[in-house]
Amino acid sequence: MTLLPGNKNELDKLLSIADEFYNLNDIQINKDKKHNISILPVPKDTSIRILGVWFNAYDDRKFVLNQCKNDILTLITNTLRRKVITDKQTAYIFNMIILSRIEYRSQVTIFTEKECSQTMVPYRKMFKNKFKLATSAPNSIIENNLIYNIRSVWANQIQAKINNFFIQINDKNLLGKIMDIRLITLQNKLWLVKNPIQYMPYQERDINTFLPKLKNNFILKNIFLMKNNKVTTRSDNSNIVMSNQIIRGHELIIDIERSQASPSM
Repeated sequence: MTLLPGNKNELDKLLSIADEFYNLNDIQINKDKKHNISILPVPKDTSIRILGVWFNAYDDRKFVLNQCKNDILTLITNTLRRKVITDKQTAYIFNMIILSRIEYRSQVTIFTEKECSQTMVPYRKMFKNKFKLATSAPNSIIENNLIYNIRSVWANQIQAKINNFFIQINDKNLLGKIMDIRLITLQNKLWLVKNPIQYMPYQERDINTFLPKLKNNFILKNIFLMKNNKVTTRSDNSNIVMSNQIIRGHELIIDIERSQASPSM
C-alpha cells in the first residue's frame, strides 16, 4: 500500500485508518518496512516518465524527440548495420518495432513534419548504403508500398494521433467527459463561439503570434493536424455541437487584436 499524505498529521490519520482495516480483515503487516517518500518538484525543463511515456509540464517535446532519434540510432548500431538480413527483414523491423516504440513514446507529443523527416535520416542513409542504393535515390523508393513499404514517422504519426484523438472525443465514459471539459476550456482560451473541433478559424501562425502559451497545446495540435491533412468531423448529435455555442456578437476578439497589431495603412 502506498500512502501519499500532504503532511505528518495526514500521514498519522491514514496509518490509523490502515491499521483499522488490517485488524478488521485479520491482516498482519511488517511495520518495520514502512518508508516515508518525499515527492520533490522537477525543474520545468525536465520530463517525467509515467508508464513509459514522458511528460513535460511545459509541453517541451525536445526530450521525447531525442529519445526517438536515439531509438533509431541504437537499432542501426546494434542490429541492422552488421547483421546479415534481407531488405524485407530490415523494413519489417523498422515498421513493426521502431515505429511502435516511437508511437508509444510520443503519445502526448506531436512532432512537425520536418522533425519526423530528420528522425528518419540515419535509417534512410543506412538502408540505402546496406542494400547498394545510391544515397541520392529518392526516399519514395523505399517508402513506396509496392516496393519496400517502409512507413515514414510522419505518416505513422498522422494515422496514430488522429485515430487516438477520435477515440477520446467519441468515448462515452470518463475519458469522453474529460475531453469535453478540455475542449470547452480550450474554446474559452481561444475566444471561439463554437467547439474548436467544429470551428477553427485560426492558423498555427495565429496561435504562435497572439496566444503563444497555447502553441504546444496537445489538443490544439491534434486539431491542426486534422485540419492540415484535410480530416473533417461530423456530429450525429446536434446537442454536442450546440452545447457550448456562444450566440450573438459578430466579431472575434482575436480579429480585433489582429487589426490592432497590423500597421495602419
